[in-house]
Amino acid sequence: MQPTIVLVDDESAIVSILEEFLTDEGYTVVSFSSGAMLMAYLTQQIPQLILTDANLPDMHGGSIGSQLAVNQATSGIPIIVMSGYNAQALDLDDYAGSFLAKPFDLDYLLLLIKQLLHRPTNNAVP
Repeated sequence: MQPTIVLVDDESAIVSILEEFLTDEGYTVVSFSSGAMLMAYLTQQIPQLILTDANLPDMHGGSIGSQLAVNQATSGIPIIVMSGYNAQALDLDDYAGSFLAKPFDLDYLLLLIKQLLHRPTNNAVP
């Protein structure tokens, strides 16, 4: 079964590129344009990884990580926060996920995803 990656970004061009790339690499990709849509999805499904923009219209990428961390069903989902800003400017100190600066190399993203999906502390349901 293909791992499911949830992609959350309000920039349609980025979503299109990443959806195509990740699908070609064998992942199932579910995309949303807001944090609220992600949170609604997580009440029904648990993906193996979340790839989110840091600056969504309705939610900060770091707050997504904080919200998931307090829920036993979602606390083990690896999260990658993407942004054109550096991590210090985004105040992600309380966030226990990975940070990826835009623009980024797709091969590096793929390597990061593979590392996170195979880490021993991943409690996400396959």
